[in-house]
Amino acid sequence: MHNLIQYIKANPVFIFRWVLFFAFLGHGLVSVGFSSSVKLHSALIHSVNITPFTDTVLLHIAGTFDLIIAVLILFNIGKEKTLYLAVTYLASVALTALVFYYSKTGKIFGFAEVMRRFPWIFYAFFLILYEKQGKYYFNLLRIGLAFAFLSHGLASLGIWGLNAGHIELANNILKSDDVKYFIIGSGIADTTIGFLLLFKIKSLLVVRVAIFWIAFVVTISFMTGIPDGIFRMGFLLSALYVALEEKCHSKSVIELIKN
Repeated sequence: MHNLIQYIKANPVFIFRWVLFFAFLGHGLVSVGFSSSVKLHSALIHSVNITPFTDTVLLHIAGTFDLIIAVLILFNIGKEKTLYLAVTYLASVALTALVFYYSKTGKIFGFAEVMRRFPWIFYAFFLILYEKQGKYYFNLLRIGLAFAFLSHGLASLGIWGLNAGHIELANNILKSDDVKYFIIGSGIADTTIGFLLLFKIKSLLVVRVAIFWIAFVVTISFMTGIPDGIFRMGFLLSALYVALEEKCHSKSVIELIKN
């Protein structure tokens, strides 16, 4: 076990290529129709579709693109160019989510929907900076994970985000009368964890405890669909690394901004 931990800590680039691989693979498989979550992806596409193509066609194109990016990142094909392409794509998905949030609520401040894409963007920049400078910026990994918790927590609470996907997950394990309380409780927990990680407040301890919560979420995600579980495996793997590597906890987001 000690040797395995040392191997993981010594190979962050390898680990986070797998993290992004799981994220893009799971997302792509959902988009091409291997999960009931495709309904949400279809709604996102519909909110911005001004082309002559059907939503289904565009969704399959996006899903295929996800799958290609997943393979390119895992095998380091294209290196920086692939990573920059991934960041550009993630930014476009974030903007699409913002438009979707506006179409559903009539409000423009869908920050939680945008922040959902921040973890993958931060992880991609971690790999880009290593490719360019040969240096590890470990705090980017903790901050990326912090945004994962913040975005899901705020959305669960109905603050700047939508919680439909969260409700679908909760319905797998709870009676309908209990779902609302579970969503509120998980929203408070996720938001708190996110803030503690972002500002480096007992963050090493926090993430080690939070791993069990993520593992639970991954488990119930597989109950919704295999692609959903694969997608969230990226969160679990990234959290495991951040929990093992103390260098991820050297500076808070404020300290990084000041420097």
